Amino acid sequence: MLEAAQTAQCASLIAPYMLCRAARGLLDMNQIELAAGASVSKNVIVDFEKGRSNPTRNNLAANQRVLEEAGVEFSNGDAPGLRLRKKKR
Repeated sequence: MLEAAQTAQCASLIAPYMLCRAARGLLDMNQIELAAGASVSKNVIVDFEKGRSNPTRNNLAANQRVLEEAGVEFSNGDAPGLRLRKKKR
């Protein structure tokens, strides 16, 4: 079992493009849907998720907005990650 320090170190290795791909997976959202919602081309999403490029700050913000509006919560700090937001009853 990993110690807390090792767990935090592993979590810090998560790249933003991995979080984007994971968020889409949780939402069952494809790249075309994310691109359309963020008003960017599909190639922007593809290249970002493959680690080939870093989108502009505006495009990253648009991607995050779409994913959060669809129900993803991103966490920051020592353990970056994401989860689905709990539905209100």
